[in-house]
Amino acid sequence: MNKLGARTKSGGLQLAYHNHDKEFVPEGQGHFPYDLLLQHTDASLMTMQIDLFWGDKDWLSPVPFLKRHPGRVASFHIKERGNTDEGGMLCSGASFIGLNVTPKARVASGVRHFAIENEDDRDHYACAAKTISYLKSLSF
Repeated sequence: MNKLGARTKSGGLQLAYHNHDKEFVPEGQGHFPYDLLLQHTDASLMTMQIDLFWGDKDWLSPVPFLKRHPGRVASFHIKERGNTDEGGMLCSGASFIGLNVTPKARVASGVRHFAIENEDDRDHYACAAKTISYLKSLSF
């Protein structure tokens, strides 16, 4: 990753890593693979994007995690999970998984960007309108 980050940087771009759930399943001595990735990569060559949908599990509390890795996470990827056994995705704009931690997390880690994803495939336009309306009601 460091080699790829150096090549990316030489081209004027920033390499970023986006997680799924497997990076936050404790392994070995209770370490997260995500922690190991951060320990063995150069912060000047690779930044991180935490997908709070996949990180929003019993094993991850975002604020303490971000405090352990200040300055490494540049963005949050945010989408909604339904309250079902399948955990299906919903139109973003009701609760936004992770948005309740973003003010604290921004202070703790320097998160600068948010990517909002809508995977509710019933009515894309209504879903986008709901999301935009919700975002406008927030203050950061």
